[in-house]
Amino acid sequence: MDPVIYHTHHTLRSEDLAFWRDLAQESGGPVLELGCGTGRVLLRLVKEKLQVYGIDNDPEMLTFLNRMIPPTMAWQVEVDETDMRTYDLGRQFPLIILPCNTLSTFSGTDRKRVYERSRRHLQPGGRFIFSIPNTLILADLPAEGAVELEDEFSHPATGYPIQVYSSWEKGPEQITFFWRYDHIFPDGRVTTSEHQTTHFLDSPKRYLAELQECGFRPTAAYGDFYYASFTPDSPYFILVTSV
Repeated sequence: MDPVIYHTHHTLRSEDLAFWRDLAQESGGPVLELGCGTGRVLLRLVKEKLQVYGIDNDPEMLTFLNRMIPPTMAWQVEVDETDMRTYDLGRQFPLIILPCNTLSTFSGTDRKRVYERSRRHLQPGGRFIFSIPNTLILADLPAEGAVELEDEFSHPATGYPIQVYSSWEKGPEQITFFWRYDHIFPDGRVTTSEHQTTHFLDSPKRYLAELQECGFRPTAAYGDFYYASFTPDSPYFILVTSV
């Protein structure tokens, strides 16, 4: 996936940024973000004068992110190309965050590997916080979703429109979302790129049980980024835990 198109599309979503900013400021930093990608969340924390460490296993995304960091703020940021299931940074943090619906793309076995690594990297009393889609709602979706126009935005380099079409296919344990990006030129040419993400449909109760098994203590469960309590109808499952 082209990091420029990916970043431009995902920065259309900003409802969660104040939530992560507030948590990061409460912690005092430094903050570790798992799966930082092109920096949609990380760059916001940097603008708030916070010290942030980001890891991701996609070198193209990290190259884009490094270009986006203003030279005057480079001292606040460290990024590392590594896997969140196996990372070892040799330091601990008061706060580790895993935003952007990433955790539900891992199987139960891999999630436990993420938890175990994260626990090692938390200071005593530190917090591990993640957000995922509400899998109860995803599990109730039809088996297929028709292709529909989801978004439209201008390419930051060409200024020409990009239309984003999305659909999904759901099985008993997973749901896969598909995105097609059509970059439309004035002469009628269209260049297309595609991206897909698969989420496991494990229930919020299973996440709670997994975390407790790995030594985490859940302290709050929210259903949105405005601190509403989680319910089965909530759009998100956002869990705050501590060690």
